[in-house]
Amino acid sequence: MTTAVDRLPPQNTDAERSLLGSLLIDAEAITRIAGTIGPEDFYRQAHRSIYEAITTISTRDEKADYVTLCDQLVRAGTLADVGGEGYVAELTSAVPTPFHVEHYAAIVRRASILRQIIQGATRMVANAYDSDANPEKVLDQAESVIFGIANEVLARDFEPIREILHDFNEELMKRVENKGAPTGVSTGIRGLDTLTGGLQRSDLVILAARPGVGKTAI
Repeated sequence: MTTAVDRLPPQNTDAERSLLGSLLIDAEAITRIAGTIGPEDFYRQAHRSIYEAITTISTRDEKADYVTLCDQLVRAGTLADVGGEGYVAELTSAVPTPFHVEHYAAIVRRASILRQIIQGATRMVANAYDSDANPEKVLDQAESVIFGIANEVLARDFEPIREILHDFNEELMKRVENKGAPTGVSTGIRGLDTLTGGLQRSDLVILAARPGVGKTAI
């Protein structure tokens, strides 16, 4: 029977190549996935180095393409390690469509999380096999591993600030254009809307009154 140690860890190098190729074809795509994935999520070290180079270019407010990526890899001293200019050129040809960049990132991220779980579980098993280990300490270590992975996953679920600011600006402009109108869902009662601004998404609204006074109609 094949043990977990003998098996290849979860990975999808095709998705990794498609993701990197998408970032080279559509330079703006990095803004859509930068907050959800990091270099450590890539299985191949070459792909980690390439993604690091692309993010470095992006932080300089420059666009990543074949020329700028190769230049950055030369600066980092990793161009030969990733496969040279030839491999960089091949990345764009591996992309069915750059419009699926979020999907490629999700595949890469999923495999990364599974690898982290396997690594954490392996450490837990090794600790449990120690005959001199304190069971309570082993449990604490196991909880620490699981919570560490869970917290890291949750942290990646935050929205990029650029998207939040875009939504905020749209909402602000809408309020300016519709001055006096409810900012939330209208209740149909003008006086109540004026006082509350409408029912807001973040509010818990409870409608309470005596029987037969019109709650259902409202």
